[in-house]
Amino acid sequence: MFPKSLAYLMTVYRTLKKIFIGPKTNDYKYTRPAIQNQWKNFKKAWNDKKEVTFGIERVLRLLLILIQFVFPALYIRHFSGKKGLLCRKIWVELYVILKVILPVFYLYFNLERYDFVLILNSYLILETVCYLLGLIFMSDIYVRPISQKRSFLLLMLNYIEISLCFSILYKGLNLVPGITNNIQAIYFSFVTSTTLGYGEFKPFNEIGQMIVVLQLLIMTLFVFLFFNTVSSKINDKNHSFKK
Repeated sequence: MFPKSLAYLMTVYRTLKKIFIGPKTNDYKYTRPAIQNQWKNFKKAWNDKKEVTFGIERVLRLLLILIQFVFPALYIRHFSGKKGLLCRKIWVELYVILKVILPVFYLYFNLERYDFVLILNSYLILETVCYLLGLIFMSDIYVRPISQKRSFLLLMLNYIEISLCFSILYKGLNLVPGITNNIQAIYFSFVTSTTLGYGEFKPFNEIGQMIVVLQLLIMTLFVFLFFNTVSSKINDKNHSFKK
């Protein structure tokens, strides 16, 4: 009985491995430690040999590198990277998915009014925003992604995450009159993200209005990155259109 169960588990494991990892598992074994690599990136930005930057751009670039040390993603990349680059990529994806699930979990169990949840929610928003700004302002330092399609998928997950996180703020802080349930909070946040503004709900005080403005500003980052991802794919010399 036990050997059969073990054989069944091994079959399931191999199947899941084939689904999520694929056949090429030996191509990405080596990876640099993420923490040391982050310091290396800081030195590159500090010495500034490739890019001529100054003023607020230079300060922002340095800040975007240093602030990563206060977010979990860097340490997830560091410790998972000890098993190779492929393992690191999988753990990063799991972390991104977790950040999408968390706001749904908060709303489902009505935890959005707790101060700890609101602080953690805002902290994760800040992490994602810093990551997006890094993609824009640190593109000369960060390595080219393994897959543009994967980057696009992760960007879509980040978009959903930000929209869900803002729904926590709207409902938890009671900023929008008329929002009485989770669906309405999510609806208002996604409508705000798309800048459609149907008009059923609107914030009634300055704090709510400022949070809406903040969300719209963050969404401009996604618009820029979406267009940048598409244009980089078009300009890729290895990419060809089918006639």
